[in-house]
Amino acid sequence: MFVAPTRKWVCDGCRRCIFDSFRTARALTTTASRWQNVDEMHPGVIQLARKMAAQHKELEQKAAAMIEYTPQSIQIYKRISELENVANNLKSFEETQKVLNRKIKR
Repeated sequence: MFVAPTRKWVCDGCRRCIFDSFRTARALTTTASRWQNVDEMHPGVIQLARKMAAQHKELEQKAAAMIEYTPQSIQIYKRISELENVANNLKSFEETQKVLNRKIKR
């Protein structure tokens, strides 16, 4: 069989050996889709989400204390709406992790 990268003829047994080693090496490398897995989520992403959730909580408290509708309050409400999904998703993620940890410990 002809192998394109080497441009030489290689027997089927050698070809299987070469391509099996490529598959094995590829299986051991980290890909973007593997980072989407919850178990392998990068800790920096979780830390950033926690900071954003803390900012969301702080801005909500600040907005609750406001009594006037000003350009500054509009910016605060806009930022709150931007951070709301992050805060909600982080909350559900942490609740899920707690449930999973309970099931693993049993």
